[in-house]
Amino acid sequence: MASKNTHLAQAGHNQKLANILLKGEYYDWACTSAFYSALHYVEAKFNDIPEIVHSDEAYKKKGQFMKDEDIKMGVHLFREITLSGKYPLLRASYRQLREISFQVRYLENHDKVACDFINIGIAKNLVKNDLTKIKNGLGL
Repeated sequence: MASKNTHLAQAGHNQKLANILLKGEYYDWACTSAFYSALHYVEAKFNDIPEIVHSDEAYKKKGQFMKDEDIKMGVHLFREITLSGKYPLLRASYRQLREISFQVRYLENHDKVACDFINIGIAKNLVKNDLTKIKNGLGL
């Protein structure tokens, strides 16, 4: 698994890209870049928590004791639930980033291209507000 510094570097790289994408016609992809930036900020912080260290490994360990239906939730939801337990005020922002990123990538519940249902205001709010709240809330 990547080190805390590697996660921080990747988070910063993704955040820079999100800000660049906000300036052009591909602002819908800024949502995805912002989500993956948040994911790496969370993983960097989890690196400091001995019982977690990394979501993938913690999820696998916990899976040994989970019911089959709980295992199916996946590591993304596990990360969100774990974050919520440690930093409850960050869950809404993280969830918003995850859900909108999923929508723009897979066009979930939409019959339009992403830039037709995600506007620049939504994208800016995710990058400038939600992502910043997560980074600051984790003390990074």
